[in-house]
Amino acid sequence: MAFGPGRLESHTSARDVGTMILTGHRDTHFQFLERLHGGKTLLLQTRTGLWHRFTVRDGQIVDSRTASIDTDKDGRHLILVTCYPFRTLTPNQPFRYVVTADREPMTDGAA
Repeated sequence: MAFGPGRLESHTSARDVGTMILTGHRDTHFQFLERLHGGKTLLLQTRTGLWHRFTVRDGQIVDSRTASIDTDKDGRHLILVTCYPFRTLTPNQPFRYVVTADREPMTDGAA
C-alpha cells in the first residue's frame, strides 16, 4: 500500500460477480473518501483497460476489532477501506472508514 491502493487477493476483480475490496492510506490515495457520499459515481479502470462504474451506497465508521465486511457473492460491489479518523497524527487507530458502492452497467458497451 505504500505505492498505491491494494486489492485483497481473496476477493473478486471488477469484471467478476461478487465484492471487490480495495484498501488504501487515509492520508494519500484514499484521502478523497472523506468527501465521498452516497449517490456519487466512482469509475474504476482494470489493468486490462476496461472501465466500470460504481454508485456509492454509503460510508460508515467501523471498529476493526469487532466489525466484519459483508462480501456479497451474488452482487457486484466495490468496498473501499481506509483508516479513521482522517487528518490525525496518531497511528494505529482501531477504526476504519468503509465505503460501499454498487456496480452499474456501462452505457458505452463496457462491462
